[in-house]
Amino acid sequence: MKIAHYLLAFASLGLVACEQVQLNGPIGGATITVTELRSDDSIVSGEMTDDPAAIIAGQGQQAYDDLGPVAQLWFLGLHTFTDSSVFVPTTWYLMSVSGGADYDADKNSVIDAQATPVNGVVHAIVTGAQLKASGFSVTPLTEAAYQQVKDYIALLNDSQLQAALDALAPELVGDVDASEVVDYTDVIKWNPILHAPLAVADSADVGALALSVTVGEPDDSVQAKAAALFTDKAPAGVAELIYADSISDIIDAPLGSGGCGVGCHYPGGSGAVASDNDLVPTSTADFVALNTDNFRMLVETKGAALVLNKVAGIAHAGGVRHQPGSDAYEALEDWLNLL
Repeated sequence: MKIAHYLLAFASLGLVACEQVQLNGPIGGATITVTELRSDDSIVSGEMTDDPAAIIAGQGQQAYDDLGPVAQLWFLGLHTFTDSSVFVPTTWYLMSVSGGADYDADKNSVIDAQATPVNGVVHAIVTGAQLKASGFSVTPLTEAAYQQVKDYIALLNDSQLQAALDALAPELVGDVDASEVVDYTDVIKWNPILHAPLAVADSADVGALALSVTVGEPDDSVQAKAAALFTDKAPAGVAELIYADSISDIIDAPLGSGGCGVGCHYPGGSGAVASDNDLVPTSTADFVALNTDNFRMLVETKGAALVLNKVAGIAHAGGVRHQPGSDAYEALEDWLNLL
């Protein structure tokens, strides 16, 4: 891409024909891999984001020098796919960017005298249509969204994934694309150089996430830093999806198999009480939403430990439902911790 094209792209206040990768500053010399989100099949790998050497090789030293330090910074970390025809518009992909160096780690809008090596990976979930259109950024905000949904991707169909990502957006950014709706498109179009005032997430939390990726902290640490940007532990609707997928089978099993509802905590059962925390049977319309809400209320008012103690038979007239450490117990524990 010619520098004149770079200038045109930035003059229109959008990376019209390029992706840009940033943490604190632009990441040059990084390796890009794109995989199908649900299959891990590599589509594109080995392509690189622009660093100073790449720009000089393509444009010449004089043209690069003429840009000046601020414009030079703008053109780092850019990338255009050699062949975007490989992407299917309706398919979801994971773009992973590894290595390279941060050329403005101190965020002062000037290329650092010594670039900071990036030891981790920054991600963005994108559709094939978005990859074909380009003009998006891979940033700590796309990393935060990825980390928040990655454990649930197998449970989400495409429309549910889109809804989950859209629900996260207002906690990250404002209306970047001026569409009057804040959704995930705003997250991937947000560029720290162009749209810094439109960031909604706390800058200290974003900086902590960027640093976590830069130094290459373990994935669970990166995920924890990402979670700090959000109010809820899981995207909207995920708890209900998990209840329908696996928790309902545990709750609705016969009493002899560790169940809690049938003959016990359903209305009229031996353990049921006249309270908002009674469960409803699967024959009830919206039983997934109702039972998830009942458990959520119980966890919020009395804590997950109370429920888990009852399941383990502690101060529970119904005895042990599931032993701590069992698959069912751990599944319940993980789910309750989302609420």
